[in-house]
Amino acid sequence: MRRQTIIGLLLVLLTGCAVPAPLPPLPFPPDIGRVSGLALPRITWDKGNRPDVFCEPDIGDAIHRQMRRKAAQRGYRVVRMTVPRLDNSYAPDPVAAWPAEQLLAATPSGADMVMRVRVTEYLDASLCDNSRQGTSLDMTAVAEIFARGRHEPVWQVTGRCSILGGNTAETVWLCVAELTDALVSRLPPPP
Repeated sequence: MRRQTIIGLLLVLLTGCAVPAPLPPLPFPPDIGRVSGLALPRITWDKGNRPDVFCEPDIGDAIHRQMRRKAAQRGYRVVRMTVPRLDNSYAPDPVAAWPAEQLLAATPSGADMVMRVRVTEYLDASLCDNSRQGTSLDMTAVAEIFARGRHEPVWQVTGRCSILGGNTAETVWLCVAELTDALVSRLPPPP
């Protein structure tokens, strides 16, 4: 009886610690043709979800660099896309609300699709205090791909990161890596 109880407890503990299997990529609609290039504008922020620009001004840039690198590793030719800069105020980010038509109109000619990454939730603790080891960062982002001639996203996925502990640089690096992995792992190979 005692042996069965111990085995039962071990099984519960081991299954609770198991890492879930990664989710498979989400396919594009079947009528999407060959992708010549994927444009990636700067990371956008939903209203009220921006980091303190004086504390962590580069989180958006770090996400953008990782998204570019990881999409290229999956076989996409990633094209730079210029959109209006984000100001240092807490005003809403205009690019986050652009409709598909406006986003595609700003897409360079070398790309037939554009991926917008919108951070929809942002919460940090003690990131401005570099002397602390108890920092935390939680972010949720939505990645959407729009194709020319379409008014709705042809692909959309949500990713999340949640990191607790470490110094500011470690916390930001780990959260950005976790978030971009969650988004790009669902990206299908280019058609």
